[in-house]
Amino acid sequence: MAGGKAQGQPVFIKKDWGSWPMGFTRSGAFYYGVNNNVGDVKIVEIDPASGNVVSPPKSASQRGNTWSPDWSSDGRFLAYILARGPSRTVIVRSMESGQEREFEVGERTIGWGASLRWFPDGTAVAVPVFEPGKGETLARIDVQTGRVTSLMPLPTKSWFSALRSLF
Repeated sequence: MAGGKAQGQPVFIKKDWGSWPMGFTRSGAFYYGVNNNVGDVKIVEIDPASGNVVSPPKSASQRGNTWSPDWSSDGRFLAYILARGPSRTVIVRSMESGQEREFEVGERTIGWGASLRWFPDGTAVAVPVFEPGKGETLARIDVQTGRVTSLMPLPTKSWFSALRSLF
């Protein structure tokens, strides 16, 4: 850049270059911010009588960047969000077997920082998503079938639209 105008053709430098464009310097260099934060859902056993920790915290998953844990009402399952690159999925872990099931949301996008919650009956989780052609919606993921349905539109000025405006 020089005088506010491009000098030459753009050059591809790096795929998935970052999420926060910061701007150009007077010399024409482009700067951007990269999020290097990595979440890690931890599980720890606590003695209910004393409140003391019985065992050291262990990661719920070895698969990477996880956040927004929520226990099913019966305590048998832990659901959380897993980020791999630009995509995010919902993971449901059986505390009895350790088995993890992964649930994609199709053409929808789970936003960074989104929170999920179990339905009281334990059959599904709810998570905010961006749905092409519909905008932001609250989605229900059936944990038996994997079926994803839209429950309701979310306000257009929610945290998710604020996040999407950064990209």
